[in-house]
Amino acid sequence: MNVIDLHTHTLFSDGDATVEEILEVADGLGYKIGISDHVFCSKMTTESAIEEYLDKLEQYNVYKGVEANIGDYTKWSDKILGKLDYVISSVHTYNDTINQRTWLAEYFGYRAGHRDNYKQAYKTTDCRYILEGILETITKTFQRTRVDILGHCTVLPFYEQLIDTDYINTWEEELLTLCEKHQVAIEISGLWKEPNTNFLKKALKKNILFSLGSDCHKKNEICNLKYPLSTINNLNIPESKMYTIK
Repeated sequence: MNVIDLHTHTLFSDGDATVEEILEVADGLGYKIGISDHVFCSKMTTESAIEEYLDKLEQYNVYKGVEANIGDYTKWSDKILGKLDYVISSVHTYNDTINQRTWLAEYFGYRAGHRDNYKQAYKTTDCRYILEGILETITKTFQRTRVDILGHCTVLPFYEQLIDTDYINTWEEELLTLCEKHQVAIEISGLWKEPNTNFLKKALKKNILFSLGSDCHKKNEICNLKYPLSTINNLNIPESKMYTIK
């Protein structure tokens, strides 16, 4: 199987490695690489900045991607769409019960081991409400803008607090149905070691593809695909089920 790490971050956004450094590691492992820096946040907040970023990637033997936020209904220009090989969208925010938008940056930093603590900013009793809102936002995003890959889709504190409940089983089925309907691939993440095997077994029963991503932000995370590759092997996911750049 051709191994392609499609979820990587560089100095172009919030990673601490250059494209050259990522390619050096990838070449040593025999992997192909896609660069998917964050857009409309971090350092790239305008279309002109994104276009400049994509133009710079032209000099490297990489697939050119971006990671956008679910809920930002990006209207890509034809010029940018012509330069992009793929778009990852991931949930980075949620709306609480008074419709206040909150970023999950502290949670992600804590979950990834990049920070020592995380303070919960919502009531545990609101987890179902928030997850319902996330499903609705994912639906609208899939309908309104280009999404090729859904990134780290179960890396959510609300999901973790309700794991193995009947509610989560239903939520997962609804999410996977959306991905199947809109032909959006599910990412298997090296950084987060998610989704879990039960979720992926459900996905295997549907017409859904899978992608690999280290989601590296630190140099020691570059091309860390141990979890995705072992999961693919353990679940016997065929190469025909893997997302490829069209």
